[in-house]
Amino acid sequence: MSKGKNLIVLAAVFVLLLGAFIYVKNKPSAGSNTESEAKKIKLEVYDQNKIKKMMIASEKNTLELEKDGDTWKLKPDTNIKLDQTSVGSIATSFANLYADRIVDDNPGDIEQYGLGSGKYTATATLDDGTQKTIYIGNAVPGGSGYYMMVKGDAKLYLIASSEGEHFRYTVSDIRDKTIFAASGDSLNYIKINLSDGTSMEIKKLQDSSAKASDYSDSSWILSRPYSRSYSMDQTAIEGMISSVTDLKASGFVDAKDYSEYGLDKPSLDVTVNAGENALHLLFGKKADDSNIYLKVDGNEQIYKVASSVYDSFNKKPFDIVNKSPYIINIDDVDSITIEENNNKYVLSLSRVKKPAQKEGEEEQVTTTYSVNGKTVKEEDFKNFYQSLIGITIEAENDKKIAYTPDVKIMFKLNKGDKKQVEIDYCPYNSDFYSVFEDGKSDFLISKAQVQKMLKELNDLTSK
Repeated sequence: MSKGKNLIVLAAVFVLLLGAFIYVKNKPSAGSNTESEAKKIKLEVYDQNKIKKMMIASEKNTLELEKDGDTWKLKPDTNIKLDQTSVGSIATSFANLYADRIVDDNPGDIEQYGLGSGKYTATATLDDGTQKTIYIGNAVPGGSGYYMMVKGDAKLYLIASSEGEHFRYTVSDIRDKTIFAASGDSLNYIKINLSDGTSMEIKKLQDSSAKASDYSDSSWILSRPYSRSYSMDQTAIEGMISSVTDLKASGFVDAKDYSEYGLDKPSLDVTVNAGENALHLLFGKKADDSNIYLKVDGNEQIYKVASSVYDSFNKKPFDIVNKSPYIINIDDVDSITIEENNNKYVLSLSRVKKPAQKEGEEEQVTTTYSVNGKTVKEEDFKNFYQSLIGITIEAENDKKIAYTPDVKIMFKLNKGDKKQVEIDYCPYNSDFYSVFEDGKSDFLISKAQVQKMLKELNDLTSK
């Protein structure tokens, strides 16, 4: 054979080997979904709408369900509301019954598989009276499925874990766990009564135009227990809203002795309004490390809910109030007067408005900033303003303080019904000032914060 022919043969062999390699590389593996599905053993397949009754029985529990029109109901207590999706999953498993594999064609001792006297027996009754019965045993070691047998079939099968669990459901698994369902936007009122007697009221400002400057543009305000309304801490209100808008039970307790669960003297009392719907929650004792007992006023049922729901509402007023309650939008301010000892500072914002020249254009506003008549740079003025309104409250005022202000601050406003806001700092002790607004004091701030603000004011006037 010539050298040229040898090269041709070698090239052909190479192409064949390359093709074989590509085929083997891309061939579906033995564990692929396609082959796995093809290997499943079809036991029963029919229209699940034909199922009219279902029963799951074991040594401890019996679950009996009957279809009323398109709705599944529990027998004999038809008043218990069911999660129709969960019940439907049982019917789907009955009507699309497949086994992953045959474990044994003729098992002897079935007790070892949990298929003896304590087995789960699941029976579906069709509209023509035909009954389909299967037996569910233990979970396979490792959790890859459940042992199963079909009535009239001697074989021992293995079915998927999800299917096996459907055939072992109890009432708790299929009960409707929804306690309250409402959108966060529909909530408008929350009342919290703590066990120590403290009562708080939280309201949503319904009209955006009602967001006065002293509410810091917040849509939620704490209207009690302080001398006036304050804006809410955003994280706190968001936690409350998320806890209650889709409130679900983690479990149920069938009992009427409320004292056993701490519900005769609730540890927390919460009322929530969402539109025309109201929910009155009574919290009892801890059920375990992650749940607490709950009762809805007017409903005898005792629920278990996540402890995080309780935690979101079990707050002191100071925990949920905005710690910067004196923020006032600079656009709402015409002037600020600050008096400290014998010093007086008048900070002015003079605005000149130029009407829009063309349709679609906006009005132009030119603002001049000054301190005691001296013009200062916009950037310097605004930096000081942030320092002024950025002072944060640090504690509640727990005693009556004489109104003897060291520092007085007066805001003159151009928006809202309230045209003037006065905030004064009166000595509380050597470290703190009591904050007075319009003659009333709820909170304390450190003197260090005020001294820092005054230093920056002095720096502004010297520029």
